[in-house]
Amino acid sequence: MAETLKPSFKFFLFESLFSGGLSAFFLFFFVFISWLAFFQTSGLAVLLLLLLAAGVVVIIASWYWAKLYWNSCSITFDKDSVTIRHGVIRKSISTFSYKEIEQVDTGQDLFSAIFSVSALNLYTMSLQSAIAGQIRGFSEKDAQYIKRIVLANKSSKSSKSASSALSAKSSAMPNASTVQRAEKVLTAAVINYKKYGQGIWAIIGFILLIDLLAIVYLLISGAGEAIILVVFYGVFIIPFIFLVHLMQVTTTKFQIRSNEAIVSYSVLVSNSQASMPFASIQDVTVSQGLFERLLGLWSLKVQTGRRTTYSKENAQTVTSVPALSLEEANRLKNILLNKMHSA
Repeated sequence: MAETLKPSFKFFLFESLFSGGLSAFFLFFFVFISWLAFFQTSGLAVLLLLLLAAGVVVIIASWYWAKLYWNSCSITFDKDSVTIRHGVIRKSISTFSYKEIEQVDTGQDLFSAIFSVSALNLYTMSLQSAIAGQIRGFSEKDAQYIKRIVLANKSSKSSKSASSALSAKSSAMPNASTVQRAEKVLTAAVINYKKYGQGIWAIIGFILLIDLLAIVYLLISGAGEAIILVVFYGVFIIPFIFLVHLMQVTTTKFQIRSNEAIVSYSVLVSNSQASMPFASIQDVTVSQGLFERLLGLWSLKVQTGRRTTYSKENAQTVTSVPALSLEEANRLKNILLNKMHSA
């Protein structure tokens, strides 16, 4: 029996109000400045009343659009496939066979984090799945429940077991901790956060030292205008990029479960979790870049067969687990290879 879930209306309402309000603000500001330039303060009170009325119209229109879009969004499971529906002007109804799904991701951006909702992505070997396979606005427990349903059906060996996975839902939605316990964690990666972090901070310190020397040189030579660029890029932008990368690495977690491998990380207010069924993993590689070589660390790269939005070919998608010792990387690689062969 088919089962349908819908995302959160509050999420779409806030997003619609924010985008509509921001666009209206810039438009109203442009009209206001233009009016002052051509007419000074003549008729200004009438203009402000018109802008206020237009603002009310924008709020009503944003609410109506959010309602229309929310009504169009749903995800439906049946015995053999999952169907995602969304779109108002351009409607999309995409059906994915469980056995063709290569990877299931959940993640949060700024809006999603505010309302504690997640986006769900289903990927197949098709290029279109990167767009059609996304649906946003589900609570974390609903997103995890959907992911478990999809992965359970993909790993099912018969239609009977797939049906039992669908009928396993109780009257109340499971909470996030229950979902996480639904599949036993066989092992977790031991990531050397401290050593990797020390290397990143050493790079940032080196950049700041070079910037200081450059600023001193520019002051002596009288090229004061260039100091602004040096400070902007060398003190703020480049170190910030390294800090964001450090955040991602230090929040990375890699788990091998009974039927899948999971990589998760968070950066600022966003987070991502990629679930890779063993049957979808194409290759496992242990590699070492220049920076990791200096630190004596390695990365584990897990490649699945889903197609990416920027590739015209069925290119593999690489999910990397950084800052591993060579022994740990090889241990995880061997576990994954054994799981792949038995999947």
